[in-house]
Amino acid sequence: MRKIEFLNRSFRAEVVELLELCEEQGVKVVPYFTVRDPWNQAKLWRQSRSKTEIKRAIRRLSDGGAPWLAEVIASVGPRYGKHVTNALPGMSWHQWGEALDCFVANATGGAIWDGQHPGYKVYADTAVELELTAGYYWTNFFDPGHVQARSGSVKNLHSLSEIDQAMRARFAMRSPELITPADYIPKDEEMTTDEPVDQNDVDIMARTIFGEARGEADDGKIAVGWVVMNRVAYAQARGGYWWGETIRRVCLKPWQFSCWNSNDPNRGVIERVKSSNPTFNRCLEIAMQVITRQVPDPADEATHYYAEYISPPAWVNDATFVTQIGVHRFYKDIS
Repeated sequence: MRKIEFLNRSFRAEVVELLELCEEQGVKVVPYFTVRDPWNQAKLWRQSRSKTEIKRAIRRLSDGGAPWLAEVIASVGPRYGKHVTNALPGMSWHQWGEALDCFVANATGGAIWDGQHPGYKVYADTAVELELTAGYYWTNFFDPGHVQARSGSVKNLHSLSEIDQAMRARFAMRSPELITPADYIPKDEEMTTDEPVDQNDVDIMARTIFGEARGEADDGKIAVGWVVMNRVAYAQARGGYWWGETIRRVCLKPWQFSCWNSNDPNRGVIERVKSSNPTFNRCLEIAMQVITRQVPDPADEATHYYAEYISPPAWVNDATFVTQIGVHRFYKDIS
């Protein structure tokens, strides 16, 4: 979720002031992530843990008075990927409405993802002046876009039982799409993020979108990004798959996304393009939106597509047609 209305009321007021002060200094800062639900937090936490670690955490939560959070971890199933967080569900401030991630915008409103850009220091210094915590200054993890209300951890303020009850009250029986600002505003405990999106994933997906769909409208670009995500999810749910289980591996798998083929002249184009290119900058924005699930999947879990101007591939015969967006025809259930 990207709307600041979902943040804790007092923190939201500070965020509004932060954004205004940055703009007064000539730096446009745009929020792109505020609230993260416990299920997505659990997915991030599980993806780098062994079965033993997962079982131990589930038991510790269950025995410590947090059975609902233990069930959340168990319910998301196997996840595979690199280490991105130490925070169990409920232990990240993102679930409490007290943190957000922002990007610094360029003159046309596009995202600047280079954390060394001076705008991020202005953003961080302004946050510190407002007595907020800025990930820009974290020594153990450089997170230039992250700001949160508190410096301490959730566990320093609440017991496991209290965290479990708060998360259950806030999220149980709701899907993330049905959560409203009213679910957060009255609470003292709310959300923050200490696990940013991997910018390398954003970059590789954006280059794939640029190579495959730069001539398409936004929905066509988004659909290609979601095909990547759907392949990642498919592989992770099965403990691995031949096309890879990470964004990078899926995008670069030989003979899957043709723009990366070594004999395709498009490859040189996508490797050289910079964010100063307006179309590629838009692809960067869309990649971030897809990876953080800020935009829905317009192709309904499709894992394959082909352009209408080429002969249908052999796999089409046993596939389920989903939809056509622009020049691309999207499919799933490939046998």
